Amino acid sequence: MTTAILERLSTLSVSGQQLRRLPKILEDGLPKMPCTVLETDVPQLFREPYIRTGYRPTGHEWRYYFLSLFQKHNEVVNVWTHLLAALAVLLRFWAFAEAEALPWASPHALPLLLYVLSSITYLTFSLLAHLLQSKSELSHYTFYFVDYIGVSVYQYGSALVHFFYSSDQAWYERFWLFFLPAAAFCGWLSCAGCCYAKYRYRRPYPVMRKICQVVPAGLAFILDISPVAHRVALCHLAGCQEQAAWYHTLQILFFLVSAYFFSCPVPEKYFPGSCDIVGHGHQIFHAFLSVCTLSQLEAVLLDYQGRQEIFLQRHSALSIYMACLSFFFLAACSAATAALLRHKVKARLTKKDS
Repeated sequence: MTTAILERLSTLSVSGQQLRRLPKILEDGLPKMPCTVLETDVPQLFREPYIRTGYRPTGHEWRYYFLSLFQKHNEVVNVWTHLLAALAVLLRFWAFAEAEALPWASPHALPLLLYVLSSITYLTFSLLAHLLQSKSELSHYTFYFVDYIGVSVYQYGSALVHFFYSSDQAWYERFWLFFLPAAAFCGWLSCAGCCYAKYRYRRPYPVMRKICQVVPAGLAFILDISPVAHRVALCHLAGCQEQAAWYHTLQILFFLVSAYFFSCPVPEKYFPGSCDIVGHGHQIFHAFLSVCTLSQLEAVLLDYQGRQEIFLQRHSALSIYMACLSFFFLAACSAATAALLRHKVKARLTKKDS
């Protein structure tokens, strides 16, 4: 018996040694990567306030930036938070669709499908922006413009499911006529404001840049969350027992926390150079926005399950198709706006280089 235990412990010891060697094995198996550099070694455009180290050098092949997914640098946590969140959204929805035998062709399921598409889109565009933006100045602008398209699409995808699945009757009777057109406009305005601020202002960024980003996005959030906020407030005043309402509450709280860290460079402002790789504000923003999206997804799935009768009483198939068609119209308008400003950026960079 003692011999068997010793053999087992020996096996565990060997396994532990192999696990400790795993990072080295992975590093040796990948092509040699350029080392990260200091902020003084990259152009001003790529520098972040209070982040001193961990920048990837510009001008390398695309392969390097894709493989930097496995490198330690100051964007890697931003990439992985949204990569893992995108996988979590996809797996959770797939499990729900199989368990519920989701009717993919039904009008009732269409807003849910577009919401999931919008969630994965914004998470994917965001991780690509943080992964690939260091290639060049044009790549930096291009991928962040793509990121802003994803934000716009996600805002409207959220508005769709909040409107169709989550709103209560009192709110619906008052706002149903103009809510979705206003949400579409605010989604486009959010994209346009972020793209314009990125194009117009250069580092070190003035306060006006943050205003151009935060104000349109804030207006879009206030509008998009209004059906949920109204329902949650009434539910809690009545001693809330709805599981979906609690998930909606978490969604709101997580978003507000994430908005704070997006707007304020903390904690790196108080510890310059100490939060370069892990722990700076944008990473915390990404983490809270990811759990916000997962909380929202759970709430929406519960509403989809439990409020089908209300949905069918309110909405005809034609109204659902028209609303969902506007999703693609918004995406096209946002993409066109980003493409126009990218063209202006390219012309400016070409002029600077000539």
